[in-house]
Amino acid sequence: MEARYDFDSPIFKGSQPVKVLEREHDFLLGEMLSNLNLLHYKPAIIYDRVINQLIGPFADTNKHLTIQETFQSFLWIWNYALVTIYDEAIAKPRLKMPFDTTKVDRAFELLDYGYSLFTAFNPWNLNLPNTQNYTEEDAEYVTKANAAYLFSLNKIILHEIGHIELGHIDKVIDQIAGKYVITATERKQFEYDADSFAIKNLVIGNNNPQFKRTIEYGLIAGFSAIIIIQNKLRAGQYPDADERLKIGIESLNLDEKDNYWGVACLAIKLWSAKNLKDLNWPDQCETYKELFYETLKTIETFK
Repeated sequence: MEARYDFDSPIFKGSQPVKVLEREHDFLLGEMLSNLNLLHYKPAIIYDRVINQLIGPFADTNKHLTIQETFQSFLWIWNYALVTIYDEAIAKPRLKMPFDTTKVDRAFELLDYGYSLFTAFNPWNLNLPNTQNYTEEDAEYVTKANAAYLFSLNKIILHEIGHIELGHIDKVIDQIAGKYVITATERKQFEYDADSFAIKNLVIGNNNPQFKRTIEYGLIAGFSAIIIIQNKLRAGQYPDADERLKIGIESLNLDEKDNYWGVACLAIKLWSAKNLKDLNWPDQCETYKELFYETLKTIETFK
């Protein structure tokens, strides 16, 4: 029988496999917020562990931040799918290295489960990759997904803190009281500004050089998750999801040959497959950066 790692324990407060990362996340979040002089926000974060279909994070008019456990599950799944599918279906075949199609198939099966959480909650099948109970065979990509997930979650938390720090929630409160009117243009700008706040502070708050590449991956995963969650690229009162991903990856100042451009392309490809859009990649692109921008041009037709 293949060896398994089992990290479940009564000490964890949640009910979904992602709960086993709560201590690592709590430490990393506390250290980051302390470095940013934002530690006073930590008690304002509410971890919603009610078992329900997926709801995205939000900051409310009491200036509390709610992060749902089902959302955390999806975010971990999204990180796992990106890193596994990219490595085993794109990077390794391209470099003529041995690759494992079984891992790709399992990643897609797990991603389908993640998508199902948008409409109804069903328990995670622990025979699929997860961070609570997994085989030695799955350990490499589970470990990579864990690290990327922690930073992508903190990026999202910083985005919501940004709404408070930048006065957006105060304007919402004033609008409810009839003292102010938020225009559609201003509401979109709220999101851009909160994104900028999150990008800048995620890097500053985690100033250990060894985290640099994982932070970059986490940012791309966090921004691309928005594409999947919004479902539509053009989202009314919110900025276009692909535009937010574009701004996010450009902020990293990556080399044009950096594989992370390819990860962003994969994220858009997965979105198109989920929404039954026929996204055909260009036949010839010299770099992943070029492919990314060509992909953005293509998906404009889907809006």
